[in-house]
Amino acid sequence: NADKAIADLATGEVKDLHQAAIAIGKADTSMKLMLEIRNKALSAYKEISRTQI
Repeated sequence: NADKAIADLATGEVKDLHQAAIAIGKADTSMKLMLEIRNKALSAYKEISRTQI
């Protein structure tokens, strides 16, 4: 996982730099996806709250 990959990089214990880079890239992509989902949900909530019933 990305946490272990970062810890291994920091301590110099990384065994496979390529796999560490892939794990970090996957974590970054997941974080960006979650932020976009949050932003869309927040935007939808704000739009609904502005809608007059």
